[in-house]
Amino acid sequence: MNPRSYTMAVLALSVTLVVGCASMTEEQCRTANWLALGQADARNGEMPDFGAARVQNCREKGVVGNLDEWRQGWERGRREVCTPGNASAWAQRERDYTPGFCPPELEPAFMSIYAPARERYKFEKRIRDLEAQLSDRSRQLSDVIRQMGRPENQTAQKQAQLAASRSALEHEMRGLRDRIRTESLLRIVR
Repeated sequence: MNPRSYTMAVLALSVTLVVGCASMTEEQCRTANWLALGQADARNGEMPDFGAARVQNCREKGVVGNLDEWRQGWERGRREVCTPGNASAWAQRERDYTPGFCPPELEPAFMSIYAPARERYKFEKRIRDLEAQLSDRSRQLSDVIRQMGRPENQTAQKQAQLAASRSALEHEMRGLRDRIRTESLLRIVR
């Protein structure tokens, strides 16, 4: 595939993905308050191309959307979002901040709170994920130990497999505990 074809294919896929997320029913298109819709989309962190995708989606259903109203609402919504007071809550979303979302005059103050709060959120999420893995392995280990305690109908091979599973789980759990300690120490040092 030549570079131009590749670029066009990636662009088409991107538009398809955005339109898929911006999908509205014909009824929603007909009754939409485009100003409020743009404002809500901004509160969700959508970028301006999302409004164009919504309008295109409605156009395909034979309904004319109002991109100008959507943009006005989006501008109002992003100004509501891009305040220092919202930065900590915004940092706890699953999606990262998209540079340029906030107006240039609001972005520095927003980012001064968002960036450290986002780092803290990601750290806490890593710790929660590691703790969940550790808890899962603990349950697995308990199951293995329970099975080992029932010698009836167990062959020497089955006992060896259970012992190997126990050893592997204990080793993995030590590794997870070490990672949690390391992550916590790194967080303190930062």
